[in-house]
Amino acid sequence: MKRFSNFPLLTQTIRFYNHPENLVRTTARNVVLSLAKLREKRLDAFMAGFPFVTYFIHECNFIKEHWTIIENVLHS
Repeated sequence: MKRFSNFPLLTQTIRFYNHPENLVRTTARNVVLSLAKLREKRLDAFMAGFPFVTYFIHECNFIKEHWTIIENVLHS
């Protein structure tokens, strides 16, 4: 079985993508974006791999849910 690459800071950070506290969510997103700017070869490989790409799926769903709430408020 092939082992996934490991990057502990990102692995722990993506657990907080949908935390109930706004400050925690914002900090998690800032960490992800700050690390994405580094252009490190191993980090890029990790961010393109399986465990991390699920972060983007969850983030898109989170944005979609909030967009729906905003849309409902505007139409009511």
